Amino acid sequence: MKSIKMLSALVLIASSFTANATFISGDYTLKNGKQVALQGLEWMPLTYSQSYSRLYVEADDGWIDRFGNQWQQNDWRYATRAETATLLNSLWGGNYLGFSNDNFAGATWFIDQLGGLSIDTTLGHNRVDLKLTNDVWLNYDVSQFLFGEDLECSDELRLSCIGEVGIADGFYDSMVTRNIHTGYGVYMQAWTPLGYFDDLSGVDAGLNSNNRVRSKSNSSSMLGSLLVRQPAIAQVPEPTTLVLLAFVLLGVWLKRASH
Repeated sequence: MKSIKMLSALVLIASSFTANATFISGDYTLKNGKQVALQGLEWMPLTYSQSYSRLYVEADDGWIDRFGNQWQQNDWRYATRAETATLLNSLWGGNYLGFSNDNFAGATWFIDQLGGLSIDTTLGHNRVDLKLTNDVWLNYDVSQFLFGEDLECSDELRLSCIGEVGIADGFYDSMVTRNIHTGYGVYMQAWTPLGYFDDLSGVDAGLNSNNRVRSKSNSSSMLGSLLVRQPAIAQVPEPTTLVLLAFVLLGVWLKRASH
């Protein structure tokens, strides 16, 4: 009986760490060598708040995410406009706004880690992460997300900043992307991997001080909330490592108990 209780306790400990490991913190490096600027914060993937309005997430009595976790009002907060820009600028390729190949590595990290929402079916534990493929797009995915403190993107309290990041493994059609150094549009028509960032959707390219806004009451399946908090644990071990450690400790305990 004692061994069963010990096993249960260890599994619960491992499970709690596994749950924490689903949030994004620590050090990440893109495939192109750029460091992801998480700024010492822990970031909640958009899949947790998918299709919820900002009014729901900021409710006085807290909210329940898509995976059934209950949060108090102050457990998480919306990433500020500066924090969002710092993250996105570390992912953005730095040359083109809109879809372009040099944005692909950073946009892929965003979609992989924080979630690509637009083509999904169902939500939470039953979510099926899909991508669009047709005559124009190959594996297209995109997410929109609410962010910012009140009045950071508008002088109306009912409005929130909104951002957007997208990716595609291939594209073939007419498209114009903007080179920030020359100010000219660049015509593209090529089957090449693309990532999407824009200075009106979270990135600070120094070209436009405005940012798009969305009503706090708005909700859609491709919309989530960019939420952050100070990480409770500086480094979270990999879940598989924790489970193995739990069973090793149980084996040691059982061996001692048998003597």
